[in-house]
Amino acid sequence: MVVLNNRLQNGDAHLKNFGLLYEDINSTRLAPVYDVVSTTFYIKNDIAALTLLGSKKWWGKKFLLRFGVETCELSVKQANHLYGECELALSSVNEEVEARLAIEPVQKKRLLLEHLSSLMDDASGLKKIVNETI
Repeated sequence: MVVLNNRLQNGDAHLKNFGLLYEDINSTRLAPVYDVVSTTFYIKNDIAALTLLGSKKWWGKKFLLRFGVETCELSVKQANHLYGECELALSSVNEEVEARLAIEPVQKKRLLLEHLSSLMDDASGLKKIVNETI
């Protein structure tokens, strides 16, 4: 979620937007993603809601990997793999955004789709990278 919210520039990604599901006392997992929006489309200079390693800004891959290792206690291999999974998901969604953009007649909707696509664009061509880090 941290990677996705940073890549999509969701300035509303506060802790109440991270949910947990409890099946029993020993089984806890993340809830499905909800309330994700690219706030920088509406508020051009919006910043991240959460402070990561002492700062609120839109972080890139290197910093997010460092956050995964230092704060989430992931190994470097795990952090790279999970980041890669997020990139693959963004790439897949971006294909759908681009397809919609090609047929969208409403200018305001086109602007939003273009904004989202520009934020997800770095996700292309990563399948090989993710498979190599497993």
